[in-house]
Amino acid sequence: MAFLWGMSQSLPDQLRSTVRFLGRILGDVIRAEDGEAVFSQIEEIRQASVAFHREGTPEAARVMAERLGGLSLPDTVRFAHSFAVFLQITNIAEDQIQRRRGRAGDARPDTLAGALRSLKTEGVGTEAVGELLDRIRALGLLERSLLIFTADHGEGMGEHDYYFAHGEFLYNGQIQVPLILRLPGPAGERREVQVPVAQVDVLPTILDIARG
Repeated sequence: MAFLWGMSQSLPDQLRSTVRFLGRILGDVIRAEDGEAVFSQIEEIRQASVAFHREGTPEAARVMAERLGGLSLPDTVRFAHSFAVFLQITNIAEDQIQRRRGRAGDARPDTLAGALRSLKTEGVGTEAVGELLDRIRALGLLERSLLIFTADHGEGMGEHDYYFAHGEFLYNGQIQVPLILRLPGPAGERREVQVPVAQVDVLPTILDIARG
């Protein structure tokens, strides 16, 4: 995957060039499998989507609605599948770039350690978390408390020309959030869950712990 080797580029630039490369490959596959007419239809919707995202004008919204409204049910399924595949390969590419940068010694901002570094530059260090825990401990509540560190969503920080926003796409930066639990009772052995979890798992977990 030679297109992932541009280590001197910034992360947004690496992602941009990689996504464009993968998009061309996906376009070639769609042409070969479904024909030029289907490719042109999907490309028109993609361009309308980009225009609507960048401009946000009533005219851009009208064109977007017109393109989507003209799809039949089979075309809608094909269109949704194409974009789902695109998001999937984009996330895979992003993961590969991040791993490669990490192996090269690059300090990743999208990890817990990176988040702590960012907070520290804003004057919020790990000592602030320690102060909170000390206060809970002083009140005699620590061993009776379930502490959860998580977030409702990630945020677009320019990796895909998408800034300080979420909810429109399924990129990793917007759907992957930290989830750290400190269970009631004395501090035990640290354990990392290897299988994927989701926010929908949090409430059942709390209820299970509350039931004892």
